[in-house]
Amino acid sequence: MVRLSLGGWSAKKKEFHKLELKTQISIRASEARVLFTPIVAKGARPRLVLFFICLSLSACQQGASVIKDCVLPAEQENSLNGSWPVLPVPLAFRQNDWDSTQKSGLQKAATTWNGFYKASKNIPQALEFKPDTNRTPFALCSSNIVPDNEFIDSVVVMKTSSNWPAAQSSVIALTLFCLNFQAQGSGGLAQVFNASMDFNFDDFNNAGQKDPDEQSIMTHELGHLLSMDHSCGPNKPGLIECDNPEASSTFLDAVMFPTVQFNGLVGQVKRVLEENDQGRANCLYEGASGTTE
Repeated sequence: MVRLSLGGWSAKKKEFHKLELKTQISIRASEARVLFTPIVAKGARPRLVLFFICLSLSACQQGASVIKDCVLPAEQENSLNGSWPVLPVPLAFRQNDWDSTQKSGLQKAATTWNGFYKASKNIPQALEFKPDTNRTPFALCSSNIVPDNEFIDSVVVMKTSSNWPAAQSSVIALTLFCLNFQAQGSGGLAQVFNASMDFNFDDFNNAGQKDPDEQSIMTHELGHLLSMDHSCGPNKPGLIECDNPEASSTFLDAVMFPTVQFNGLVGQVKRVLEENDQGRANCLYEGASGTTE
């Protein structure tokens, strides 16, 4: 059984933007199962456009203490989606999409994850950038980029500068990944076998528009790429709602907390992996200590 999951980070006009996981729909077709979980800004109406699951993660601050154990609170038992069968996961910028400054920021986000996993699990490298590609992924789950536990292609990192779906105009970025439930990755999770990342440069990042911190967004999306869900979120079994008074402060402080803030047009800088992000991230690749497999 294969599952396609897709994710996005949204923002609206208010200076404090709360994202809500609105809908979960399963669709079965010829052994493929598609999970649709659109992430929309609070007050926005969810629309069924493609298949979404928000994928998010953030940076580990240099010099900060590092959590080395798998810590998965009961309130977050359904916040791990799967795991890649081998590491590092290769990424490639789509040609002509990104300038050198943007690439640098995105690469720093990957360095954050690499530094964390090196410190926590002695994994030499969790993510690596390959040469740019001219490939635009279509029918993503019809191809496996890691057959026989060896990567033959890269996850494409692209940006859309026009014709971003109007129904998803509040979504800053989307990460889509494919899960195989007939194969198990680290920790007994389903295996991830393909993915893509897309950034909304149609409704954001232009003159007069809200300007998210790209490194923060990329750090968040890489967390999703590694297959971790939000720290909290409404309407998802096995994941405590963010407005639940019993939600731990560590959930609210996490990079994976589904909230985007803006000071005017300037997006919040949030690049540091917090305690809850680290503990859950360790559960994804718990058996990968000291290896690149």
